[in-house]
Amino acid sequence: MAGWRLLLAGLALSRPSRGGGSRALRCLAVLSGVFLWAANAGALTSGDYTYTVSGSAATITAYTGAGGAVTVPSTLGGVAVTTIGTNAFSFNTTLTSVTLTSGITSIGDSAFNGCSNLTSIVIPSGVTSIGSFTFSSCERLASLSLPNSITSIGIWSFNGCRALTSVTLPSGMNSIADSLFNDCRGLTSITIPSTITVLGQAAFHSCTGLTSISIPSSLTYISDSAFYNCTSLTSVTLPSSVMTLQAYAFGACTSLTRVFFMGNAPSAAANSFSGVTALGYYQSGTTGWTNPFYGLTMATTGAPTVTSPTVASIASTTATLGGNVTSDGGATVTARGVVIALTSANANPRLLGAGVVNVASTGTTGVFTVSTTGLTPGAAYSYAAYATNSSGTSYTTVGTFTTLGEAPAITTQPSATSVTAGSAASFSVVASGTAPLTYVWRKDGTAITGATSATYTIASVATGDAG
Repeated sequence: MAGWRLLLAGLALSRPSRGGGSRALRCLAVLSGVFLWAANAGALTSGDYTYTVSGSAATITAYTGAGGAVTVPSTLGGVAVTTIGTNAFSFNTTLTSVTLTSGITSIGDSAFNGCSNLTSIVIPSGVTSIGSFTFSSCERLASLSLPNSITSIGIWSFNGCRALTSVTLPSGMNSIADSLFNDCRGLTSITIPSTITVLGQAAFHSCTGLTSISIPSSLTYISDSAFYNCTSLTSVTLPSSVMTLQAYAFGACTSLTRVFFMGNAPSAAANSFSGVTALGYYQSGTTGWTNPFYGLTMATTGAPTVTSPTVASIASTTATLGGNVTSDGGATVTARGVVIALTSANANPRLLGAGVVNVASTGTTGVFTVSTTGLTPGAAYSYAAYATNSSGTSYTTVGTFTTLGEAPAITTQPSATSVTAGSAASFSVVASGTAPLTYVWRKDGTAITGATSATYTIASVATGDAG
């Protein structure tokens, strides 16, 4: 077609059969775009670049260089470059990295589509829009920073970027486009800003490395197949703002075990959780729930379950205490530990109770131990393990123990005294240790009968008492 160029690109998205049941996944062919444009008679060339000029702004329309690490110039022919045009670098397999210079505000459709060896791109602050399919099939793209100046990113823009491991989306966006991160299998972390209200169709379809995701409280709508086939996703918390779950929103998330709903029951499709065997938890006082809820077995969140108060390694001033959080109650455990008090002061210790010391532990569920110090020797103590989540705090039964007594020690020895025969003579000793202390006085290695206090007195000294 003389004077014209035509590009057709086809992509495939794995989608569940709407027939439901155990039917195999079918392949939905998607035409990535048909881009038809005239070879502008006014197109200009500078070095490796073909570009057009409109007013005082240049748009790069093609790149013919050797690839490798490329820094896009800020001007061409003395005109500021503001736009990377449609297909400008598409299917260039020699590109390895690209740095876009400041002044660029827009990156067009399929601008880097199919650049299979591109590993990194620097996008400057000031870029406000990224088109559709822009980085699709850049399968080695591992480094990506999206400035907050971006307000829109088109559909399929990062499809098949399998080397991406983490992405922070710009705070200027209010929706995530259809299939934006489809088949980004290496993606393990995604930060969604609090401005997002809608997740598009298949937005994270087949992100099989994604283990968790934080959904902001601004989100209201989760579209068809948004997280379909995210097979490593284990739990998800849906804020009270989420009102709609479309078909297969979490379909085939085979590792998903728990779904937490923080508000009233959202409107959901019958197959929103198709192929999922997770438990669902909802807050007490919320409405609209059924059990099961579109395939999820539901339960109300409650306080954690904590059992088996334990004590070990009891010494005079220390002990090792513990417990076992066997269930988080359907909400994240935010605190756990042991409360302890002298039994004489508080026989049923609770957090913030009189005479109670809180010995906190880290972690959430499972067995834990803590070390407590500064105890009183020979004293009786009461203790209980506890765990806290958003629904409240639960405690074990109260356990008791007694610290070891402090070993006695003579701190002041008796002093020698001289008296005349027939006079009285007294001796005393000062000792430390846990009461009651028992004293034994001896003369020449033999215990003196009845001499069992800290003071020993001879009422009438005789010559034989000397020694």
